[in-house]
Amino acid sequence: MDKLFQIFRVDEEEVAKISSEPNEPHKHDYEELMVGSQGAIEHFIDFKSVQTEAPFVSFVTKGKVHRVFPKVLKGACDIRIIRFKSEFIPKLPFNCTRYTMTKRI
Repeated sequence: MDKLFQIFRVDEEEVAKISSEPNEPHKHDYEELMVGSQGAIEHFIDFKSVQTEAPFVSFVTKGKVHRVFPKVLKGACDIRIIRFKSEFIPKLPFNCTRYTMTKRI
């Protein structure tokens, strides 16, 4: 990723696009925060697959192997994804290199 941070939205149209493409486990050279207010995700991380319905927050540290399948639920999906380089937030209150979570809120 060339930019310091990126923000984008996954909606029903984007879910269809993602579903039609290969989706293999992968890793990033940036941190990724997903905030879902509608829909759901199936998240494969730490060799486990977890399904979570909105509302949820999912944080993935750089270098962590994972795979995400966003899903439309009750006809809707609204997931905001924030990707950022570690230096964007140089002093987080927790150690990003070891912290990964998906939590329904």
